[in-house]
Amino acid sequence: MSQLEADKIILVNPFSSLSDRYGLLAFAGGIEPPFGLCYLAAQVRRLGYKVEIVDAQALKMNHAQTIKRIIRARPQFVGFTACTPQIKNAAYIAQNLKQALPSLINIIGGPHISSLPELTMQDYPCFDIGVIGEGEMTLCSVLDAFRQKKSLSRIAGLICRDGKELFLTKPRPRIDNLDRLAPPAFELLPYLPRYYRVPVQSVYRYPSISLVTSRGCPGRCIFCDRSVFGNDSKYHSAGFIMDIIRELSVRYGIKSIMFEDDIFVLYKDRLYELLSMLGREKNDLRWACNAKVGMVEEKLLQEMKKAGCWQILYGIESGSQKILDFLNKNITLEQIEDTIQITKRAGILTKGFIMFGNPQETKETLQETIDFISRIDMDDISITYFTPYPGSEVFSTIEDYGQLDKDWSKMNCFNPVFLPRGLDKTGLEDLLKRAYKKFYFRKKIMLSHLENIKGLKKLWICLVSAISLLLLTKKSRLNVNQA
Repeated sequence: MSQLEADKIILVNPFSSLSDRYGLLAFAGGIEPPFGLCYLAAQVRRLGYKVEIVDAQALKMNHAQTIKRIIRARPQFVGFTACTPQIKNAAYIAQNLKQALPSLINIIGGPHISSLPELTMQDYPCFDIGVIGEGEMTLCSVLDAFRQKKSLSRIAGLICRDGKELFLTKPRPRIDNLDRLAPPAFELLPYLPRYYRVPVQSVYRYPSISLVTSRGCPGRCIFCDRSVFGNDSKYHSAGFIMDIIRELSVRYGIKSIMFEDDIFVLYKDRLYELLSMLGREKNDLRWACNAKVGMVEEKLLQEMKKAGCWQILYGIESGSQKILDFLNKNITLEQIEDTIQITKRAGILTKGFIMFGNPQETKETLQETIDFISRIDMDDISITYFTPYPGSEVFSTIEDYGQLDKDWSKMNCFNPVFLPRGLDKTGLEDLLKRAYKKFYFRKKIMLSHLENIKGLKKLWICLVSAISLLLLTKKSRLNVNQA
């Protein structure tokens, strides 16, 4: 057989179906570009390495197709990204590649290996190297070490195999200035407007795409995975972001962006500068973003509206103050209601993220949540099940509060993998369906969604999403009027 191609790396986003990720709401789900791989590709390419991205998720490539494509390319290295639900898929591909190309080097990065480095490498011997934390500088150092035939032991941020043993190197410091990174190599992905989309609830018009402009969150919520970025938030400058937006607009015709930063409004000076730049562009771009309750004021919201913001998504999580306090959200129900009101007064639509089945949850606290989200003036909700990911504060103690199914592939927030004491799976699912029914099956909400349909493509997707919602709720054994 021919030799592997030296200095060539293929970066892989393993396939998982939208049904696996979103359940019955799959048609309403989004397909995000693999931002981490785009940054990695741009950085290693800057240093002269040959790099390809295989986004099996976007291309709907099954494992056999992915393996065949990589074997045909014969790279020296394959790098996988994997959050917890993806880790088994990544390992399956890596194992088959090892069998076909024994000298190939499999590198695994992403949240799961960063959260559980030793366990992941023990469970999946097909991975040769694990990258812990941010990967750009680490991966470049790894490739250079192989090129120069040097040891990996002095490279920070790794877990590696030494025969049958594993060794961890010292932690790598965070990248302090994100603007020093090469801009993400979107051109190595499948054609953006065709293969990627924002979840239907956060699309103003098509083509749409998600974008991340910062890393890390200063919040202390007990359910958030901090294994990669911790609580220290770093961000791109307004100018760097604007350059990316121009490329997306000019090169790909993008008309709608969802800023997926944990808290897009965190850095006010940067945000005001970006709003000013967006206002001068006059490109009719519309965008949505995530924000934290209590971090916006009316003046800022008015400026955001002028600059094209049409929707803000807030992490509400619960309508029970008891649960909010346990989750360490550091917000009150009154703050939630006030934030929704001032956002609406600015002419910006609102969406709330809600979690069911939190630790210490009861039927009574869930009913509080159902009543609360139906009372406040939100336009949309997304309800998921509490999922204690590895890397979160609560993960190590979660079984003190209930039963956890540790099948990693089920941890997509749409499967009730955690059951708090006193609640069973069927009861939890029925309460979630009740919440969706009570929120969406109201004249006001249905008319609002009809008014926001723009174009035949969104009309079609909204219809399919409505069908998905009906399928999700039709088997509920609880009458909506009970709520």
